Amino acid sequence: MTGADRALPARPVRLLRLAAGTVLMGLGIALLVRAKLGLLPLDVLHAAISRHTGWTMGGAFLAVQAILLLAYLPLRMRPGAGTIMAATVPAVVCDAALALLPEPTWGWRLVLLPVGAALFAVGIALYLEAGMGALPRDGLMLELHRRRPRMRPAAIRIVVDTGCLTAGWLALGPVAAVLDGTVGLGSLWQAGSDRPSPSCCAGRAGRLRRPCPAARAGRVTVLPRPPPDRSRPPTPVGTPGPTPPSGTAHGQNAHGHPTGRSPIPPTTSSADPFVALVNL
Repeated sequence: MTGADRALPARPVRLLRLAAGTVLMGLGIALLVRAKLGLLPLDVLHAAISRHTGWTMGGAFLAVQAILLLAYLPLRMRPGAGTIMAATVPAVVCDAALALLPEPTWGWRLVLLPVGAALFAVGIALYLEAGMGALPRDGLMLELHRRRPRMRPAAIRIVVDTGCLTAGWLALGPVAAVLDGTVGLGSLWQAGSDRPSPSCCAGRAGRLRRPCPAARAGRVTVLPRPPPDRSRPPTPVGTPGPTPPSGTAHGQNAHGHPTGRSPIPPTTSSADPFVALVNL
């Protein structure tokens, strides 16, 4: 067993992170709905579907994610456990929380907006850290980036979020969407903080990071940083180092041991949802 394998969290721990993350996502959406100061771009579309069909917010969330999940079939994509849970658990939790939360006063609405946005960001970071599959929308964006590498994930996400926000805003009515709090300053603030918030939360939880799935499958070799060679005196600044003997690799001495001069950087893969989605 390698050091990378020993650093991997156990499957129950990953399931716990996935469950906690999806629950926090649902709570964050519910608090943002009660704040009435602007929803996330995709939730604006959910709110429009809920208004026109009579479904709950969670029901609209499930319907959209189910349609996006059907797109996995022609693309021959395989959803993971995290894909199913991220498409269902937030919807159930959101409806349950909305049924329990009363209508807040104006002062509490100002509190619910940052709290809901923070809970949603932490939930996103936790569910991605579990590494068990992405939300159907996020999975499709990753697949599009994989098939078209020139299309950056950040650009794809901006286009998707703008499309969802515009479609929901027009479906609700430009004026009505602003008056009922579905679209507001909170939407612009959350859209602007959507990039750093999950990245910041996940960065503070850096101890939870794990090797990417490609490395675990053996397709990418993650090499640890070699320790420096303490047996040799330090070379003065500006003095060129000795030329390695023939037959030795760069960064190794005559015995094949690492010299510490050219540490091999770890290899990463964009196949990791954490790398491609959190660090947009």
